[in-house]
Amino acid sequence: MRGFDCLISIADHPVAAQINASLDRITDTADITDNITMQWKESLSNLKEWRVICNGAYVADDEALAALEDAFLNNSIVNIKLKSSEISYVGKAYIISFPIGAQYNGDITYNISFLGSGPLQKEK
Repeated sequence: MRGFDCLISIADHPVAAQINASLDRITDTADITDNITMQWKESLSNLKEWRVICNGAYVADDEALAALEDAFLNNSIVNIKLKSSEISYVGKAYIISFPIGAQYNGDITYNISFLGSGPLQKEK
């Protein structure tokens, strides 16, 4: 199975020149250990959250990348779609980190981190 293509939809425009994406799904747990036997810790799954991190080459004239810049500056929610030939997820998220890198004699790149707002849905 091949890795994710990080497809970020901003007004139905995918962001150009994306390279990598990772999806991190996390659940909080509550300790429900029996305080009498105290032999094995027991936990109960609680609230869930998800994050997406992706990077790519910065394309100055890309409409979607400009929309992501605006979304970051205005604290706006964005629609994210993560898709490969095998699996697909969609959700809404806020941009929590958006550094831009410029290497000497290299391309300008970006890294972007999203924190999900609400559920991450698996598409069929």
